[in-house]
Amino acid sequence: RADFFGIYGRARNDIIVVGNGGSILEFNGVSWSYVPQPASVENLRSVFAAPGGPYQIAGWSGTVISRTRTGWTNELTSPTLLASTTGSDGQVYVVGSGGTIMTQRSARWVRLSVPTRLDLYGVAAGANGEVIVVGDHGGIVRGSGDEWTVEQAQVSTLLRSVWIDPADPAIAFIVGEAGAILQRSGNGWVRMTSPTKQFLRHVWGLTGRDVYAVGDSGTVLHFDGRSWDMMPTGITERLRGVWGSGPRDVFAVGERGASIRFDGIRWYPITTPTTNELRAVIGRGPTDVYAIGFDGTTIRFDGGEWTSRPKVTSSFLLGLATGASGGPLLRAVGTNLTILEAVP
Repeated sequence: RADFFGIYGRARNDIIVVGNGGSILEFNGVSWSYVPQPASVENLRSVFAAPGGPYQIAGWSGTVISRTRTGWTNELTSPTLLASTTGSDGQVYVVGSGGTIMTQRSARWVRLSVPTRLDLYGVAAGANGEVIVVGDHGGIVRGSGDEWTVEQAQVSTLLRSVWIDPADPAIAFIVGEAGAILQRSGNGWVRMTSPTKQFLRHVWGLTGRDVYAVGDSGTVLHFDGRSWDMMPTGITERLRGVWGSGPRDVFAVGERGASIRFDGIRWYPITTPTTNELRAVIGRGPTDVYAIGFDGTTIRFDGGEWTSRPKVTSSFLLGLATGASGGPLLRAVGTNLTILEAVP
């Protein structure tokens, strides 16, 4: 099933309806039928056909698809970029909507051919050079360079984040909808017991025995190598990102500018200079932490307080990462194909 938002017809027996997830229905005067198309899985919002011309459909992320004699083709797209990572070889990967995986080659960004059109939300790179990408409907893609394969997760839930232990690529976790937590097991994934049904939005760890997951309603979980446990936070805002410089210095950020910090004993709030949603947090130490979010928001924590940084874009910034081996480079990605790189 899908919600539909646009309709246009050239005759009573030639009507097109478009909606979420790339859904297209066609009416031939007698019955409605589903129209399979490989061009886009973006949410489609409008359809039109000029006299004598082909049907054209517009949707999210700058998507424009057109019906030709050979089928539906993607004429223009500006995918939303949701996360990035740097591989052990220094190769950068950026992922996003519509099965987007991009990398930088010869100083320019190129989109790679991958075997999925699902929206991809999380990406992590292991010390062995392997990259794992996760997204909608249990989507897991693994590979590097030009070689990518789809893995079977045995779940159909929405997956949002993946973390790989820097010291041991055999240890990895994925989190997502309804409290879903997956743990790597050999070449596959197994579902772990989760103490929550809240949507988990991000996972990050210091080691395989010190891992955090954050999500809706102020949810924070901690894994100690044996089990996941709830941690009291005292807030109800949706949390979107988590990162720390050590076991007694962990940050989480989220909606309405929420920021909390863990000192090894408890989580406590830290006021930020924004009420915009914060989507990601990362740093280079306890006195050099950055968070990004809606309307190009960028803030920095200096060990005492958060302060606003100069605004360089109005795009919604959704993912934040450092360069290779946690180097000085910061990379933010977001809507409108936004990729920002800086050395603060």
